[in-house]
Amino acid sequence: MFNIPELHGIVCRHLDHHDLTQCARVNKKWHAAAIPYLWRDLSCLEDSHNAQRQSFGKLVLENYLHEQRHHQPLNENHNAVHSQQTQTSLPLPTLAKYSPWIRLLPGPGCLLKLLGFVQSQQRQTAPDKCPTEHELLLHLYQHCHAAQISRACLYFGKDRSDDPEQEITELVLPRVIRPHCRIWYPLDISEYPKLMYDLDRCSTTLEELTIALYVNRRRGFIPHLHYRDPAEQLQEVTAPREWTSLKKLTLCLWGFRGDLKPKVFWSWLFKRCRRVERLIINSMDLSYHEYLAVAMSTQMLNLNELVLMWVCPSQAPGLLSASRRGWKAVEFMNNIRISGATQDALKKHFSTLEVLHVSDSGSQAIETPYMVEVLSACPNLRVLIDHAIGNYFDEDWRRFRAQVFADQDPETGLLRTWACESSLKVLKIKIVVDLDEGGREEVFAVQRGAQGLVYDRLARLTNLEILWLGNWPYGADSPTNHQRDCLEMSLESGLHKLASLRKLEELSVSGTRTRIGVEEVQWMTEHWPRLRVIYGLEDGHNKDAVGWLREHHPGIRMLNLSRPVQQ
Repeated sequence: MFNIPELHGIVCRHLDHHDLTQCARVNKKWHAAAIPYLWRDLSCLEDSHNAQRQSFGKLVLENYLHEQRHHQPLNENHNAVHSQQTQTSLPLPTLAKYSPWIRLLPGPGCLLKLLGFVQSQQRQTAPDKCPTEHELLLHLYQHCHAAQISRACLYFGKDRSDDPEQEITELVLPRVIRPHCRIWYPLDISEYPKLMYDLDRCSTTLEELTIALYVNRRRGFIPHLHYRDPAEQLQEVTAPREWTSLKKLTLCLWGFRGDLKPKVFWSWLFKRCRRVERLIINSMDLSYHEYLAVAMSTQMLNLNELVLMWVCPSQAPGLLSASRRGWKAVEFMNNIRISGATQDALKKHFSTLEVLHVSDSGSQAIETPYMVEVLSACPNLRVLIDHAIGNYFDEDWRRFRAQVFADQDPETGLLRTWACESSLKVLKIKIVVDLDEGGREEVFAVQRGAQGLVYDRLARLTNLEILWLGNWPYGADSPTNHQRDCLEMSLESGLHKLASLRKLEELSVSGTRTRIGVEEVQWMTEHWPRLRVIYGLEDGHNKDAVGWLREHHPGIRMLNLSRPVQQ
């Protein structure tokens, strides 16, 4: 690799932060190849551990103090020459050495918290040499000349005069690639040009944009009739300049009721969003969805992913019908009632649909027969998720009955062919197999015929990589938090039929009362060579299987999904 420099970037771009760290420790050649990519993206500090954040903060403080010592005026005495030699002989700080490699930094909010902790420690040890976190952050941004800023919040409609985060955001706005604009409605008409001006100052390589509109309860609601026509004032700002790199747009209109004024601003915004591919809509008034649907169909022509959150049933069909190219990914989240009209609108995109995600959608979500229709009619479907972790206290409706999921032809008794059998890679659902009349959990044999049909159906999904079954918890009226009417996942019940899933990497049986023993995990490791994660084994019911895996296959991780707090 070191004889072909072009391979450095190809290899290192596919390594995560941990792997790059290990490569940098091998030897000098590996260090030289890995270190530029190790420092390239520091936006991971937003989700890193406190120890990593504090270490980086100390590097910034070290570099700041080094510069202060280096630039302080020398005393005119016989020690001046000696002091100068001492300063020039000091080793270069780590940040000064590697800052030219940094290409992406966290936003001001994250860094101010990080540097504030380091600054408080420095104040205790050396209060006379203690810079403020504001000074440290400016110092960092000034030294990372080539770095862009991953995320920054812009506030409109409230007092920002004493907010240090906003002061720094204003300075570094041309380097921000993922701005988050929080607007307190009703926004004074004089602030819209400022909003447009700030958005226009953002990086030309803008990647994501969030417009979050909140009702300002303190200022009170001002009817839109009180606004004068803002067209002349807003058009003086700038002509729309398209954001060619913008791929994701989020509109959060939480708690808003009424017409959105001024329309000139929204028209100006959508003209710049022609390249957007993913649109997230979080709550919207009935009077606005038609205007947005028109903008989606006439201006945002590259749209192929749609996420709907807290949207009324009457709005979803129009928004789903707004795509001219066909949706590749559709997600329904947060209590959306998926009506028959919504299902009909989604059918028009079956030929292009690759991802369907239904999460936390309440008791009026898509019914099982329609989901089976999705599986049978979508030739490009890669991901189907009808599975929410931690929201099943009284939602026993989220399930695929074994007979319905098997999709058996009543005339021939054979399984119908699904269009996605070769394309589906991720399947996260809850399958229910009826128990005997007494409901005794120790009796499974009665329904093993139904289990066999489910295994036969799953066996046809030969490219499946992730399979999740079950959920936490099973139901509010259940004496335990384990689903009893589930697949046994035992060899006796038909697990051996899944030998065709050679690409399976991840299995979840969390919250299900399976009968996975040593023989079953031995079979899994033999027939699923790529298996790396199993969720739900460490719940106290499969101790022998867990012990065998730990001894013979320590590389396979056994994890538990977060179990919700009982209410």
